[in-house]
Amino acid sequence: MAKRKRNHTAQNPIGNGIDFRVLSAPYSLDKDDSPQIQYERYMEDPDRHTEIEGKKFYKIISTYTVRTRGQQLIIAVVENSMKGRVGDILADEEGREFPVTAIETLRPAEITECCHKTTYLVLKVDSMKIGKYLTVKERHTLKNIFQKCKNVFGI
Repeated sequence: MAKRKRNHTAQNPIGNGIDFRVLSAPYSLDKDDSPQIQYERYMEDPDRHTEIEGKKFYKIISTYTVRTRGQQLIIAVVENSMKGRVGDILADEEGREFPVTAIETLRPAEITECCHKTTYLVLKVDSMKIGKYLTVKERHTLKNIFQKCKNVFGI
């Protein structure tokens, strides 16, 4: 039997019941470009940061969609200096909001500079629409949690 070629944009099952696909990779000019090559192109991009209404936005290096157990998620690869954390609320340039539900580490065959300078943020989404840039709209801190509890319970 002949082996079938794998299309990188096709469905790639990882683990049980997980559907993993490339949503966008603007710095990948070839399907075999490594994360390191994409990161180097990103660092050369003069538009990798922008400011909108006084907030610094970071261009997304690449995005992936994950569908697991009926839940839609987007994994956004961003530079570490964005300092996204679990519980933060991110916003794109269109004003759509995305809670950060996890931070993932995807281990490549070779550890390179990009492994230390990028973060894989798992975002909960209602649709697969996400802009080209992200910013931290709201930090997840104990002060924010306490304020939300005060608002909910009228303390």
